[in-house]
Parts: sequence; structure tokens; C-alpha cells
Amino acid sequence: MEIAIQVFAVSLMTIIFVIAFAGVVVPVLPGPPIAALALLVYKLVFPEGAISWNFVIIASVAAILAQIADFILSWLGAKRYGASWGGVLGSFVGLIVGIMLSPTIIMIFLAPIAGAILGELATGKDMRASVKAGWGTFLGTMLATIVKFTVVVSTAFAFYATLIFK
Repeated sequence: MEIAIQVFAVSLMTIIFVIAFAGVVVPVLPGPPIAALALLVYKLVFPEGAISWNFVIIASVAAILAQIADFILSWLGAKRYGASWGGVLGSFVGLIVGIMLSPTIIMIFLAPIAGAILGELATGKDMRASVKAGWGTFLGTMLATIVKFTVVVSTAFAFYATLIFK
């Protein structure tokens, strides 16, 4: 019976990690915190299991830092290339719209750029400045996405490695 529970728990963790991966690009799902929360719940359910409290704490700190980096890197990318509040807002709206358009994986990246450009144009900037701001917003967002993806992949990899090798 205990093995069946453990198999169920690891299967559930796999589903949660998939959701965390989706959360790397979907703005309403905070990917790294979802992965860290899954580890916490796993540890609480299996206190004598393979993962340690140190692992849960390190993953949680990494998740918090990744979320902070998400905001900072996106903002820095936008500001570095001259984006105003209109460009940042347009990028966010573009991301939401991009989630609803097909093919989603492409639109998640293209729609925020278009949104930032349109947002900048709406605030009175010329096309060249708007494109520059859109590009900066995109670069900052991509860098933040890479950081979040790395944290989620590292968390999942470490979790499975710990289960296998401990």
C-alpha cells in the first residue's frame, strides 16, 4: 500500500512540475513558487522521505528570487530601451492576448512585443522609439523567463535525482 501511495505522490509531483513549467510563460501561474510549494507538500506528507528540509528551503528561496527577478528583469529591459508605462502595460496586455491566440507558444512571445509597440505608439512615441521599447521589453521578459525556467528545471531535476539516488 505504501508503495502505491508513493507512486501516486510522485505522479502528482510530475503533474505539478508540468504545471510549473507552464507557469514559466503563463503570467497567471507562478511556475517556480508552484514547484517549491509542491516540494513543501511532499515533504510534509513524507517527512522521512528522500528530500530534506534544506532542499525545500533552497528551492523555496530560489523560487522567490526567480519571481523577484521576473519583475526586475522585465522592468530593466523595458527601461533600458526607453519603454514608458504605456509600453509595459501594452506588453502585459499583449501577453494575455497571446495566450489566447494560436499557435500559443509563438504568440506568447510575439504578442507582448506588439503590445509594447502599440502601447508606446498610444503614448505618442514615434515608430522607431516604440519598436526599440518593444524590443527591450521582449529582451527583459525573455531573460526573466530563462531564469524561471532554469529554477523549475533545476528543482524538478533535483527532486527526481534525490528520489532515484537516495
